[in-house]
Amino acid sequence: MNRGLCDWCLGRLDEARADYEAAAALYRRTCSGEEAYAVVGLGDVHRERGDVVQARARYEEGLAMAERTGDRQALVPALYQLAKVLVDDEPERADELARRAVEYGWPDLAWALNASGWIALAHGNREQSAEIASRAAAAARERRDPFGLAESLELQALAAPEPAAAKHLLEEALRLWRHLGNAVHGAAVELALARFSEDSAAHRVADRAERRLQGLGVRISAVGPAGLLRFVAERRDVPLALEMLGGFRVVREGLPVPAADWRSQKARDLLKILVARRGAPVPREVLMEALWPGVDVAKSANRLSVALSTVRSALAPGKRHDSDRYVRAEGDAVALVLEHVVVDVEEFLAEAFEGLELHAAGLSAEAGERLEHAIALYRGDFLEGDAYNEWAVPLREKARALHSDVALTLAEDAAAAGRYDEAAGYSLRVLDRDRYDERAHLGLVTSRIAGGRHGEARRAYRAYCRRMEEIGVESAPFPVRV
Repeated sequence: MNRGLCDWCLGRLDEARADYEAAAALYRRTCSGEEAYAVVGLGDVHRERGDVVQARARYEEGLAMAERTGDRQALVPALYQLAKVLVDDEPERADELARRAVEYGWPDLAWALNASGWIALAHGNREQSAEIASRAAAAARERRDPFGLAESLELQALAAPEPAAAKHLLEEALRLWRHLGNAVHGAAVELALARFSEDSAAHRVADRAERRLQGLGVRISAVGPAGLLRFVAERRDVPLALEMLGGFRVVREGLPVPAADWRSQKARDLLKILVARRGAPVPREVLMEALWPGVDVAKSANRLSVALSTVRSALAPGKRHDSDRYVRAEGDAVALVLEHVVVDVEEFLAEAFEGLELHAAGLSAEAGERLEHAIALYRGDFLEGDAYNEWAVPLREKARALHSDVALTLAEDAAAAGRYDEAAGYSLRVLDRDRYDERAHLGLVTSRIAGGRHGEARRAYRAYCRRMEEIGVESAPFPVRV
């Protein structure tokens, strides 16, 4: 648990996730209420990566655990961090959670105030945000909390009326993050400074910071969690985007579609099925059986019509487009119109296939750019919350297998170039998805040895042996570097 926390503080998100997962499993096995610490820690990893749906699931799970035990040390972080990821989907609840965290006052007053300030800024309350940021900075200085202080400086910068003042505050925050060794937050502030700069080199600096964040597994989005990256991300001019990797989220004209617009889970499920079929027409009887198995055809046909109408209304309210623009119904079949929609899993598949083809052709520079973009797009397995729905399995397995190929290709290239920590990170991303991937286990061990981290190499090898024993596979010998 503590090693995971240290890795998270350093911005080593892949390593932090691996340790938090292991800690959560140990706490669960011993029926310890301290499991909430590890679960909230996993939420922190997902939030830093920009994975709103997965972060929310972890924070809500950790919050429920902490409220049962009354453990304020887990309860307060769960409150203010959950507030950050609910800023769009449930703005009123986000305000309430942040307020509760601030009222507790301990253990993380500066962090709770920062969350409250980011939420105020997201809702357009710049003056309120600036006032909260000043309180957060004072609390951080009083308690000698450099992390809380660095974040409060970021918040003050974004709430400042003058660009010159903002730049000064960001430079101070950058010095703190560099002193603390946090690569993620350091790169985020560098990106923010580039956005505030009118220098001719600013664009190049921004590109470099974005690539560094991408390499660390961080997604930059204007509809991400409340925090610095949300406000320095360039908004994509996309009328409709469907986010299906790691969870379910629809972004319409730059804003997430609120839950109230769906009115029913079946309408959401209908859209998910259409995405899973990748634009292929799906017969109505197949949809009815998937959504309402065993129900009379007449009843389910009427329900399907209602669900289809709800989907169309959620995707294009107020009849802004023809009814068939996003979802086409022809005869006895229904299909998603992919040419009018940006779907993250489709973007991932296209980038991954192209990157691997370029890599096989020996075009390593072009391949690396495509593969790194693909790995950044992969925020989780396809519709992780629908693990038991058979219609989601084929695309989920296809995307997961391709993700492993991409990550291990990048790991091999990084190791060949002597970037052993980066190589280990890619192997850990594969093991996040498949704990029994032998190639990823051995690649992790080899990277640790090559990087001189022999204790971590031994620990990774023992974990590999345990996994192979669980599935009845003989372990390979401990790798020896020649």
